[in-house]
Amino acid sequence: MLRRSALSLLIAPLMLLPAPFAFAQDEAPDESDELPPRPVRKIIGGKKERNHKAVGALVSDEDGAFCTGTLIAPDLVLTAAHCLDVLDDIPQEEMFFFIGSNTEKKGTKRRIKSLHIHPKYDSEEIKHDIGIAVLERPMPSSVKPLPFRRKKMKASTWKGRKVLFVGYGLTSVLSMKTGVKRSVKLKIADVEARTFTNEDLFEKNTCQGDSGGPALYVRGSKVEIVGLVSSGDILCALIGVTTRVDRYTDFIDPFLGGDRPASNVTPRKDTSDDEYEDDPFDDEDVCCGGCSAGGSAQPHRLVPVGVVLALLALVGLGRRL
Repeated sequence: MLRRSALSLLIAPLMLLPAPFAFAQDEAPDESDELPPRPVRKIIGGKKERNHKAVGALVSDEDGAFCTGTLIAPDLVLTAAHCLDVLDDIPQEEMFFFIGSNTEKKGTKRRIKSLHIHPKYDSEEIKHDIGIAVLERPMPSSVKPLPFRRKKMKASTWKGRKVLFVGYGLTSVLSMKTGVKRSVKLKIADVEARTFTNEDLFEKNTCQGDSGGPALYVRGSKVEIVGLVSSGDILCALIGVTTRVDRYTDFIDPFLGGDRPASNVTPRKDTSDDEYEDDPFDDEDVCCGGCSAGGSAQPHRLVPVGVVLALLALVGLGRRL
């Protein structure tokens, strides 16, 4: 009998890939929602989101929405480090932060002035996956920045709580379409030293394109950012890993205090792949990592479509047995 634990072992080598991420299955709206939800098609666990205006998309003219971020000050966007470490694929002058419900429709866009990733960010191990983008101009005053959690998240009290993930990512692992703002509630399965993981496997998850997006703790009218989407499995079905923001106040606070240093992100100009210019998978692979444009130091991997289809079939078998 193929159980979830066995399935996890089969897919484990493909897990923990940085995740620009999306959601599925409609869920009843919070009573605090400002607007009634419209009927929407089910995706990887959630619903279209028209609230939480401070949550926006990192976009480029060529690639569209490749990650998600949250306004924490009028000109500061909190996101994942791997979402900013992409200059080999997306020049900084072509990067923008977009506020709105759909990146292909009307919204507010600001050019990004500088990029800042945590000094200990590890692109191979996907550690300290947090960064800040400074905008050239502040967002309008009608877009209220969100506060982030400063008090320590204790595993004894946070395990089992539900948090709301918001992002602009994929609606399925076979879709390459990002740009629609969605949300989903997921239960915290475990709290680690600098991350936490989510449950509701198979039914709901974040996916490629949601990376850097917030995990929001909503209690009544109070909302705070408790985490940032960091990584997950290739199928967006087994695990989601989120960076805890309470462990990085020392990184964030200087920016809130007015510091605006020069960017610490530069193109890698890695030529190690030159010998693979004729790789037959180059034009057929599915991006499953840090951003839909391709990522930076490749903590994620490009995986052939056939592999994705085979794993999807395996997941289906595991759910029936």
